[in-house]
Amino acid sequence: MSEQGAVLLTISEVCRLARMCKRTYHRLQELDQGPAEIRIGRKVLIRRDTFEAWLRAREQPANVPAPDAATDSNPELAVLLADPHALRAALLAFEEREAAKAKTTPEGK
Repeated sequence: MSEQGAVLLTISEVCRLARMCKRTYHRLQELDQGPAEIRIGRKVLIRRDTFEAWLRAREQPANVPAPDAATDSNPELAVLLADPHALRAALLAFEEREAAKAKTTPEGK
């Protein structure tokens, strides 16, 4: 059966299709962020439709930054980056606080 028609994919096939190394694949699995696996004896397989759904779920619109270490450790930042209106509101609130501080702080300090 050709890879195009294959229902079950090996880890190597998944890595080749996703253009990622096996180390990245295994790291994603350790973090419970990889596609669901089927274990048959010692063989690990991934259903093609499961893999394709996993890829679709990881798609990001072009104008939204991909999650990274900064947003993983700071969920509030992730929310602000995902919602431009929330980001604008946070920036306005920050500017207002800074302006209020400047009014109450004596000159020269």
